[in-house]
Amino acid sequence: MRLFTELIFDEDVVGTTVVYTSSDFNDLIGQPDVFSVQILGTQVSGASSSTLTVAYEHSMDGRTWEQHSTKSITGINGNFDGIRSFDADTTVHGTLGRLALSFGDTASARVRARLCGRST
Repeated sequence: MRLFTELIFDEDVVGTTVVYTSSDFNDLIGQPDVFSVQILGTQVSGASSSTLTVAYEHSMDGRTWEQHSTKSITGINGNFDGIRSFDADTTVHGTLGRLALSFGDTASARVRARLCGRST
């Protein structure tokens, strides 16, 4: 059952500097058993077959974060989009969640991430 669909990120991602979703969304991102993230990138520059990595991290207290899983969009040369699913597994998730986004090189882009959370 779908729990929500929400725009959780609309910012610039520049090079290898990791950018996180706002802490305003930590509670929401931590709710679903499974979720998909639609990533849209515009105003792309410096990309030459670049890779954008999206990592899901979870926490119990909002201070100590552990990386749970990562997904990538590869071969970026211009504007891009992609949907990546983060599935439930046997690992217990913390009550809070966030996404960490970064390129693997000097590429930059305006990135939007829309999250669809579901219960299993």
